Amino acid sequence: MISAIMPVLNGERYIREAIDSFLKQGVDSELIIVDGGSTDKTEEIVKSFKSKKIRYYDTDLVGTFEKTNYGLERMKGNIFFIMACDIRLFPDAFRTVEREIKEHEALLGNIVFSNEKGEVIGESNYPVFDLREYREGNFLASCAIFAKYKKGMKFNLNYPHNADYDFYLRLAHQTKFKQISNYLMNLIMQDNQEEKLHRGDVHRAEIIERVKREYSMPEYIKPKVLVAVCNEGWIRPEVATACYQISSDQRVSSKIYFPSVKTYENNLSQVALKVKKEGWDYLLIIDADNPPQRNPIDLIALNLDVVALPTPQWNDIDPYPIYWVAMDRVKGGYNQHENRVGLQEVDAVGSGCVLIKRKVLESLEAPFTRKWNKDGTMDMGVDFHFCEQAKAKGFRIWAHYDYICDHFKELSLLKVLEFKNK
Repeated sequence: MISAIMPVLNGERYIREAIDSFLKQGVDSELIIVDGGSTDKTEEIVKSFKSKKIRYYDTDLVGTFEKTNYGLERMKGNIFFIMACDIRLFPDAFRTVEREIKEHEALLGNIVFSNEKGEVIGESNYPVFDLREYREGNFLASCAIFAKYKKGMKFNLNYPHNADYDFYLRLAHQTKFKQISNYLMNLIMQDNQEEKLHRGDVHRAEIIERVKREYSMPEYIKPKVLVAVCNEGWIRPEVATACYQISSDQRVSSKIYFPSVKTYENNLSQVALKVKKEGWDYLLIIDADNPPQRNPIDLIALNLDVVALPTPQWNDIDPYPIYWVAMDRVKGGYNQHENRVGLQEVDAVGSGCVLIKRKVLESLEAPFTRKWNKDGTMDMGVDFHFCEQAKAKGFRIWAHYDYICDHFKELSLLKVLEFKNK
């Protein structure tokens, strides 16, 4: 069950639509509204809803987080989030949370922001979550975070303006957030919202200093990444630029390696042996003609077994003259994955640009080989066969569509797609 905790004071302007959006979720859930003595029609509006999913408490509590703690103590669900009365949940928000959170303790989604006229003014589009950056004061809207409840959880009332930042920062030290690209809700930015955020910035500084003292992270050990640029004696200049960016990234210890052994599977197999022998944490494969459009090192923070930066590829068969090499298994072969938004779990990815944990390579006796039919014809290429073997060992395959690659053949396939979509 998902418990939405709504602290409120004089929320008549927004609360009806907020409750309506909650009641459209269609999953096991409850809305706990904790009122701090509203003098407008808030109580009347709430009580006009006859749903048993709604519980209303009229209290004399003043602070937002006092009311939130009051709600936490009375919730019946196992997952909670803080729902301000100016939130409009998208219809599938709770279903998305239930589907995605699974074994994780907390989940971070995205928000669409609008003004009081209902005009969209922005999106959160949070970058890949990095605890080190969050510790330095980077802000996440608490309504975008869903967390599993544990007995005794509460917000620190010593920080009346930023208890949510303190709470989720402590939670992030204890567990890893799962981050999804889905937009879960619309947040109405009220006229005085900017002033409130500025006030929060001032108070956030003292939390940062306390956290550095009380929740000091162990010495950060940089992940070791072997970057293998597979080539036949040449690479695209765009790939060289990406390699420079990666080699300059202080979040990791990296080595750029340019293997050019023939055949391709022999090349990759020798790279895999190098990863295991030298103790690299990750293998990042970049083909000579597949420059990533964003830094693949960002994806290490997601802690995934195998994650690809999708690459466009020629296809002679309609309806996909160009398709993205991130595939779902179907009867008789593979089809292109259709939901090409953000991070997606798939069955197979190409090897044009892919980040692989060492433990995956260690579990496979021969990770990079073609799969052959009995008659000597090829059943599966190196990349898809690798994915098939990895999935058979229980590993999961992902593609992140916010991190795509170009692919240079006779011309840039991204340019072809741009022309096709005009």
